[in-house]
Amino acid sequence: DNGKLKITDSVFLTNNSNHVNGALKVNNGSSYAYLENVDFRGNYANGEGGAIGNSGFITLKNVVLDSNNATGLAGAFATTGQTTIFNSTFSNNISKNRAGALEVGALVVIYDSSFINNAVTGNGGAIFDRSSLYIVADRNDVIFSGNVKNATVSGTLGNYTYTGNDYNDIYVNNLEGINIYLNA
Repeated sequence: DNGKLKITDSVFLTNNSNHVNGALKVNNGSSYAYLENVDFRGNYANGEGGAIGNSGFITLKNVVLDSNNATGLAGAFATTGQTTIFNSTFSNNISKNRAGALEVGALVVIYDSSFINNAVTGNGGAIFDRSSLYIVADRNDVIFSGNVKNATVSGTLGNYTYTGNDYNDIYVNNLEGINIYLNA
């Protein structure tokens, strides 16, 4: 309750969970986490959020989420809490459900970040949005490249590989009240 966490200059490498959130979980709507210059590589969850899960408040600055896997939602990061992302990279993440990299379940604002070569067996090669998503190219570009939906995923959890060429960056669920805003 009302917890605060600050992590800087760190690496979360090959952590796993038999349930959700392979490396880090920010829990409870009143908890806050700030991550800067942090790498999440090769983490996996037998559920959602291969690397990170958030139901509180979280800020990512200069964070790399690379090669994380999940059997459920979000190969790298599942959030139902308010999230702000600055100058971060989501690459080579794989989900066997939806959201190759990022599952948006609450307000998420993304500044100057990249989503490259993420994959999913369902929709949302990079992002699956079911809430409010703001994408802002402030000082740099926001890059989406090589993200694949409807991929064929093989290998064991933590070592997934994929094939496919059905490119899809952002999937917006058609529930009423969902918004996506782009500002360049």
